[in-house]
Amino acid sequence: MNLYRSAADDLKTDDRFIADKLMVSTVIGAGTSIFLRSDPLAYTTSTTYVKVKELALSFIVPKTCTLRIVFDLAGDYNYEYEIPTYGYGKIYKNGVAYGTERSVYGPTFVTFTEDLEFTQGDLVQIYAKGEYGYAASVKNFRVQAAFENRLIDAGGRLTVIPASAGFQWGENYAYDTNLYRSAADMLKTDDNFDALALRIGGTEVIDSARILKNIASVLQTLSPTTAFAYSLGTTSLPWDVLHNRDVQIRTVSGEANPKTRLRAGYLEFGLGGATAVDVNLYRAAADLLKTDDNFDCLALRIGGTEVLTSGRVLQNIASFAQHWVPDGADTRNIGSTTAEILNLYIGTAGKIFFRLDQSVNLYGSATDVLKTDDNFDALALRIGGTEVITSARKLQNIASILQHLIPDATDTYSLGSSTVYWLSAYGTNVFSALMRPAGGDNTGNIGLSTVRWARADIVKIYGTVGDPEPLSKPLRGLEDLMNVKFRTDGLPIEATLPTRHIPPKEEVIKHLREEKISRLREAGKSSDEIRNEEVEPTPEEIDATYKRLEDTVNLSHTIGWLIQCLYELNEKVEALEEKMA
Repeated sequence: MNLYRSAADDLKTDDRFIADKLMVSTVIGAGTSIFLRSDPLAYTTSTTYVKVKELALSFIVPKTCTLRIVFDLAGDYNYEYEIPTYGYGKIYKNGVAYGTERSVYGPTFVTFTEDLEFTQGDLVQIYAKGEYGYAASVKNFRVQAAFENRLIDAGGRLTVIPASAGFQWGENYAYDTNLYRSAADMLKTDDNFDALALRIGGTEVIDSARILKNIASVLQTLSPTTAFAYSLGTTSLPWDVLHNRDVQIRTVSGEANPKTRLRAGYLEFGLGGATAVDVNLYRAAADLLKTDDNFDCLALRIGGTEVLTSGRVLQNIASFAQHWVPDGADTRNIGSTTAEILNLYIGTAGKIFFRLDQSVNLYGSATDVLKTDDNFDALALRIGGTEVITSARKLQNIASILQHLIPDATDTYSLGSSTVYWLSAYGTNVFSALMRPAGGDNTGNIGLSTVRWARADIVKIYGTVGDPEPLSKPLRGLEDLMNVKFRTDGLPIEATLPTRHIPPKEEVIKHLREEKISRLREAGKSSDEIRNEEVEPTPEEIDATYKRLEDTVNLSHTIGWLIQCLYELNEKVEALEEKMA
């Protein structure tokens, strides 16, 4: 005679089954008893609803009944932008949306419950969707109901069984085994229970090979019947993880103190026996492992990366969250003469102080500005990699000056000297009590043949004719005067004067080339960069310069020519007077 499960949802006997009464349980509506469940986590990154969970109502449920559907829902977290994302979920029936749409903002699970009407054979489903490609997760999907125990007697009459009633088995009408409800959600027998396997909540916890598995927790002390007789695991099958509040390891039965103890978060070690544990390792705060004693290790790794090698070399440190203070003033170095530090970065408010009294400093006072509040003594000074003050205190390679240059006392300092003078000086206004050429008498020029002053207002001019630039043809006095044209204000047009000076082409080309080089230097170009630039003037630039110089005349030649004209005119007047006499 037997009773066994022959297939899914089928209980079978190979013998006749005769009973005066038959007790059955049936669903009467929504409740708290779980009879179908799918607890494992499921998720989807779809942005439209897709099915993630499904349970079939293939038994217990009558033709039409209200059931309680429960599920946990969570959204996700966008670590790139550090914001949570929504997860959406909804109960479906037979592939058709049926329940209320639920949503959760962020990765924390929220439980949702909804009572809905179903019929035997229906598929109860959970559909879910995420947003922006992030996950919506579902777990603990359960169908709950309220049950009622009923008894069917030989006449087919149905009777509800009281909560304390149960099944009993025996021989010759003498019952010796039973199975009954002892409390809410508690099925009990007062006798031994022999089963092929054991399932709790639909999950197998003892299989047919007597292997214990899927146990959520243990609510009692586990003690061996004999000291040092049994083990947790074996040498070939060790445990993966051991979770315990207090673990004590002794190598001698009955010794007063363990050699190793794990209690209240502290891992402690000692000699054992009469000696208490004396070193420890514990969690001092969130993400902080600490010992109150010395710690000696071969090397140190943080996050899987070695930061202190076996040679006591500090490496792979991401940052420091404390001050670095030596154990004595003027005793320790950062780097050495053979192992230098590559870079040193100082914050916006940070300063580097020197000397024991910190009387000298160096710091960044603004963007791209390095400053000291004290004197600065250097062998030489470079700006942008270019030396601007040499070790001999010579100023050089200055692109431009953005301030007035004012001596600290009148008539005390000079620009240049009597033996070393400036090549050129350019200015909108030049104020001076006395201007004289640095080379002495009859040296130097004011302006060039190709770069002229626009106007000179002078009370008196003293000088000699000197040695002016040669003209293209000799002056012919009054004969040249016949070709001179005059403006409406009576002044001559310079281009018609015989003393008009056109500089040689080579001189114009040289001047234009020097102008281009000067502009490149003012733009901060180096000599190497200038050599790669095109500095030769174009024909158009040369023609434009000649056009600009059409009205240039030589004052010395002009004065000489005017004297020549007066002399010839005087001769003609004298000759005329002789004829008239």
